[in-house]
Amino acid sequence: MPRPLTGKQIAFAVGTVDGLSGVDAAIRAGYTGTRSSLEVTASRLLRHPKVAAYIDRARGRAVERAEIDTAWVLQRSIELVARAMQAVPVLDRKGHETGEWQYDGPTANRALDRISRYTGGFAERTEISGPSGGPIPVEVLAAFAQMGAAELRRLLQGPQLGVVEGVSPLLDSGNA
Repeated sequence: MPRPLTGKQIAFAVGTVDGLSGVDAAIRAGYTGTRSSLEVTASRLLRHPKVAAYIDRARGRAVERAEIDTAWVLQRSIELVARAMQAVPVLDRKGHETGEWQYDGPTANRALDRISRYTGGFAERTEISGPSGGPIPVEVLAAFAQMGAAELRRLLQGPQLGVVEGVSPLLDSGNA
């Protein structure tokens, strides 16, 4: 007989539906450990089929209750951009225009970012390839498999793969 979700798993799922990061949802659910171990726990929980299904159902119910869909979010974002981009005259203490104008740039930027993400514009992508754009050698993949999440994240943020200690010799050796 399949085991039901534990209280911690449900609390984690509720935290993610509430908008918390995986680590913060894990902490709120009662998981303990270092930030790194909590990242692993959160990742494992998000991949757990029953937890993922619980999160999907809960988000679906929340969206239905709020009558929110992608079109609604896009429409409100467009309205935010229009409002935020309106130049408003700056008034002095007596209510007279000073000749200066202001607009709400941060709000406009956030709304434009949301619109671009929904429409697929400016998608952030990282391409990982082997030497000269070819396939990644098996030996390099094996080295990656031995790395932790933080180490891989640092590697992907580095200037280029070939300068990472332990990987460069594999790429340069010609054996890979």
